[in-house]
Order: sequence, then C-alpha cells, then structure tokens
Amino acid sequence: MTDLDKQHAIKRGNPGWVKGQSGNPNGRPKGTLSLVSLLKQQLLDNPGEAKEIVKAFVEQGKVGDMRAIEELLNRIDGKVIERHKLEAEIPITLLFQPASKLQSIEGKHNEIDAAKREEE
Repeated sequence: MTDLDKQHAIKRGNPGWVKGQSGNPNGRPKGTLSLVSLLKQQLLDNPGEAKEIVKAFVEQGKVGDMRAIEELLNRIDGKVIERHKLEAEIPITLLFQPASKLQSIEGKHNEIDAAKREEE
C-alpha cells in the first residue's frame, strides 16, 4: 500500500467524530453574512441591477436556453408537480389514524391509567 493509499484509507475511516456531537459547536461567528444575504442586500441597494438580471434571463429564454426558460417558468408559476398514475391494485395498510380518533384513544388510555392508579 502506497502512502497515498494510506492517506485515502485514513480519510475514509472514522476521522475522530463523536456520534451526536457537532463538528462546529460554536456555529458561524456572529456578524458573518452569508452569500445569500450579501446578494439580497446588493440587489436591494441597486434595483437597476435586479432589472438587468431579469432582462438577461428573458433574453436567454428568447434564444432557446431551456434552463433559463425552465427557471423563468418555475419562478412565475411555481415548479410543476409530477403526477404518476398507478394502474395496479396494491393492498395498502394505513399506518395512521385521523387526529380525532387519536384524541379519543388517548383519552381512553388516560382513563385506564387513572383506573390503575386508583387500584394501587
């Protein structure tokens, strides 16, 4: 095994992380701005730039750039929801109960627990 192979093996193994413990317990330093925050601020401070970006997007769509067209449509109408028709009969067991039924079941459990406590 070469030195490079050994380095890759070490990287692939457990690098010393403790399960359930954050790798960055202090988080991002306060006052640090994200890229999204910086972009939003730039466009709010310069509305003309935002208009130019929109114009460029529309122009790309006009010349047939499908990614630009898709993004424009997603921003205007929202993403298209894919629907698939299932044409087979599949037995399904529902693992949920309506909230009203759960509340009545919970009430019965509370009554049973209270009766058990009275017996003790």
